[in-house]
Amino acid sequence: MSRSVPITAAASVSALRCVLDDPDIRVLARRYSTWNQLADASALDLSALLQRPVQALNLPPAPPPAAVRWQDASWTDPLFPAALNGLDPAPALLSWTGALPARPGIAVLSGPYPSPQTLQTTCSAVASAAALGLAVIVDAGSGNASAAVSAAGESGASVVVVLPHGLDVPSASSALTAWLDPARDAVVSAVPAGRPATEAGRVLATRVACALAGSVLVCQMGLESGTGRDILLAALTSSRPLIAPEGTGPVDTAAWAMGALTGTHRPYGPLLHAAPPRHGRDPDTSMVDVLIGAGRTLESELALLAG
Repeated sequence: MSRSVPITAAASVSALRCVLDDPDIRVLARRYSTWNQLADASALDLSALLQRPVQALNLPPAPPPAAVRWQDASWTDPLFPAALNGLDPAPALLSWTGALPARPGIAVLSGPYPSPQTLQTTCSAVASAAALGLAVIVDAGSGNASAAVSAAGESGASVVVVLPHGLDVPSASSALTAWLDPARDAVVSAVPAGRPATEAGRVLATRVACALAGSVLVCQMGLESGTGRDILLAALTSSRPLIAPEGTGPVDTAAWAMGALTGTHRPYGPLLHAAPPRHGRDPDTSMVDVLIGAGRTLESELALLAG
């Protein structure tokens, strides 16, 4: 394995955990991108970055790449999550590594360009979920995915990261999944092994993230890009309770959502018309089940989900 391997690769993080804690590794990963750069760093440089005296890291040779091992389950397999059977169409196969949560958690989504307020909402939601023992479901294509995974690592929440490509395909998502604990967290994909990310794969990942959750928190409604519109559509058409912070965006009515989405090159209008009314309500009334800030708190809603 070349010393130019990223230090955010799973094998690298595993090796560094023998000499450093995760917070220190994260700080160093923001400064040094490869094993070679980190191995050559002086004690003075490391002390300045970590803001405490440290010895130079006598790193071993760059670790070999860890083999990717995963489980597969088709929709007829007892291990296939029952929650995914409600998708139309349901994925034919689910692959995962790590530990799938025993009960539904909360999906935390945003558009691709999250604001500081969005990231703050994300971190607060993850901390609240951790306190209640709820898993956090993260769509790797969501703009707040990195913040959600980082907050989960700090708060101890279990995480499920849903990928838009096969589990064995190297991508930018590797920087997310390298920090996960296989005994507590999981990485899943409904895309067959070897297949790269596509637009269809990204949409599928968002739909799977929503289906695996008990509720969906949309921290920011994103209509500024195709990815943002796909994420919003998956949330609106899911059968899960939809939570949104006040001021997230003008999504008070299905009519607004339909008008905003129909003008794009994708056929959103017919899809929204075909979606069942949310929880038996008139589809022209509020599409958001819980508006945080309108006399409701995220903590109280998550407590209801935790039961």
